[in-house]
Amino acid sequence: MDLYDVLVFGTMLATSVVLGIAKGGKKGEGASKFIHGGGKMSTIPVSLSMIASFLSSITILGQPAEVYMYGPQLWLFGVAFVMVIPIVGNFMVPMFREKKYTSAYQYFGERFSRKVQFITSVLFTFNTVIYLSLVLYAPAMAVNQATGVNTILLVTIMYAVCIGYTSLGGIKAVV
Repeated sequence: MDLYDVLVFGTMLATSVVLGIAKGGKKGEGASKFIHGGGKMSTIPVSLSMIASFLSSITILGQPAEVYMYGPQLWLFGVAFVMVIPIVGNFMVPMFREKKYTSAYQYFGERFSRKVQFITSVLFTFNTVIYLSLVLYAPAMAVNQATGVNTILLVTIMYAVCIGYTSLGGIKAVV
């Protein structure tokens, strides 16, 4: 890895941190602004951010091999999204906004019970920790192969940057 590669990688990480600081909330703005972005975020950036969140390193590194080995049936996920998005946009989002829910788990707690809310929250958290470990480890292995930099160090740096800009800037920094 030469100097230009290090500069590009460092600039990318520094930009993420600066965005988190720039979008960071001011003291006293409250959790709602931090979590919901103050309700003032436009549709296009939020939509593009959600689409990008589905395109993890696992998708980018693994999908070509999946299609090569098993065929192109993955396009059916796109069909499912086209059918589900209008349902979610026309029914779920208005209900969540009207009731001022911050998550589906809040709905589970009101609709079913606090036990259901707790169990689904714990299962989601467990699933997300495992998934994000893989999402960060896959590109760290690729960078390790190209540069020789320790994989654990790369994962630690990526985690620190992601946690930092999310903690500082809230949902606006993520979008």
